[in-house]
Order: sequence, then structure tokens, then C-alpha cells
Amino acid sequence: MNIDMQLKNTLTLEAEQGPFISLLISFNEIPDNLAFDKLLNKVKARFIEKYNENFWNKYSKKLKRFNYSREKNVSNSMGIAIYVSCDSMHIFSLNHQTKTSAVIASTMYIMPLIKDITDEYYYNLLVIKNNDFKMYNVNNQSQTLLKVPNAPAFAFTNNQKDFFKLIDECVIEKLNHDDTLPLVVVGNEDDCKLYAEQSKYSNLVSDIYVNYQNNPDIDSITKYVNEKLYQKFINNLKFNYNKAKNKSKVLTDIEEITSAAISGYIDTLMINESEKSDKQVNNLAITTIGFGGDVYLIDENDMPNNKKIIAISRI
Repeated sequence: MNIDMQLKNTLTLEAEQGPFISLLISFNEIPDNLAFDKLLNKVKARFIEKYNENFWNKYSKKLKRFNYSREKNVSNSMGIAIYVSCDSMHIFSLNHQTKTSAVIASTMYIMPLIKDITDEYYYNLLVIKNNDFKMYNVNNQSQTLLKVPNAPAFAFTNNQKDFFKLIDECVIEKLNHDDTLPLVVVGNEDDCKLYAEQSKYSNLVSDIYVNYQNNPDIDSITKYVNEKLYQKFINNLKFNYNKAKNKSKVLTDIEEITSAAISGYIDTLMINESEKSDKQVNNLAITTIGFGGDVYLIDENDMPNNKKIIAISRI
């Protein structure tokens, strides 16, 4: 399950009993169970300072059952976020670098998860190069080469158009007609356009052109594609912003946004990354997601009109 769906399932309108301990952990900074236990001792001291030791026991029981070293060893991520309430514990993988910290508050501190949702890249990749092709499944910076049995070769046809038709048939068979994930096609501009003309894959992204001299290996290709996908995402957000603005559906005043969030009227909430530590903004994000809205943490330079926070209303 991706982070977005997992978080939406967690942040239901039926709130859990707080306070919440939000642990944000970098695998680089906390290497094993011993280091994790030392972190918990510091958290315990802060917690009982605000509440009491008997109350801590409800949290301690949940945390003691968690095997940090095992979680780290099986994870492909850079860290984890652990949220502990009086009622339960929720664990999320983090795909970006984070600084190890702990927040004890009446609500979950979810900005690191919003960062992951904004920067999440999960797609299938078709790389066409020199009359050959390879397929990968990409999860952020991690790629898995997909085996393609009976893959066609250019020599079968000696015709680029027919060759691309064979590739497309092979891709659709390999993906079992599952077009829930985008298929990103990279290559030179002519190859991408010709492939798009032949393809019957319904969730095709075929306009990312790669200079193979600058991007000679799959890691550099993936980094380049992720940057292009992020820019497409930002352009789409700005398009939706302008469209909503023309219909008077944009809110930028914090009090108006708060009122709309409580009423469940926010479709999309865009937060300037400079505001990620603001408690009120964090709680607005929780409320928006609780009502099924989308929340994104945007680089300062990419925010429409350089605003601190923007809401697009449903009404």
C-alpha cells in the first residue's frame, strides 16, 4: 500500500485517544535495537515530564513489541515514522532523508509523510535505445529489472514501426493489462513519438526524452525521469490552481482555510515547505486528509504565487 492510501486509512474522522508520540527515524542515525532503545529512553523522560509514568506504560508496551533492527533490515527505505497513541501504533516507511526526532503532541506530526507523498514515484519504465528495450519497475530511486520472456528483437521485422508494435504487445502481456501504474517511455524524441502512435497501453507517459550521453545508466535515467515527473506534477498543480482561481475556489487566508477544512470542503491543500514545522498547518493537513482531501508539501520556488498555504475548495 502506498503512503497516501495508508495515511488516509489511518487518519479517519474517528480520532484515536492522544497524546501522540511521533518518532521520525533515519536508518543512518539509528543503526540497531540498542540505539533505538536509547532514543526511547529520551522520549520516555520527556513524556513523563508532561504526563506521568503510569500513562507511559500504555505506550511502552506497544513500543517494546517493535523489533527495530528487523524493520531496518527488511526495508528498502531511508527511515521510518512511528506514531503511537493510547490505542495503537502505526508505522510508515520514509523514502527521503529525515533527521531523527520525536514530537509529543495532541496530534500526529505528519509533515514527513506529506513530503513522501509529494515526492513519491512509483511506475513502470520502458527504456528504448539502439533498437533494443528494457523494462523496469521503479519505486522512487530503486529499480527492478523486469524479465520479458520471448522479447521481440528488431531483426524480426527490420521495421521500426512494426518493432514498436511488437514491444507494445509484449509490454501489455507482461503487465497483464494492469494500467493502474503509469508506463513511462524514455528514449529519443522520434522513438517516443513513434511508440506512442502504436501503443494501446492506456496509462502511457511518452513525452520524456533522454539524452543518453548525459544519462548513460539506469540510476541517472531514473533520477532524470523523477525530476521530469515532479515538474509535470507541479505544472498540473499550477493548472488546477489557475482553473480554481478563475472559479473563485482558491483560499489563501489561514482562517478561511481552517473553516473550510473543518467542514470537509478542501479538495487540495498545498503547503509551502517553509511552513512544515507549523502546528496549525500540520493539523490542517490532518483534517483535510481525514475528509478525503489531498495534501502536498511544495518546494518554496514551486508554490503558485509564492503563497505560504493554498487550498482549493470543493464548493
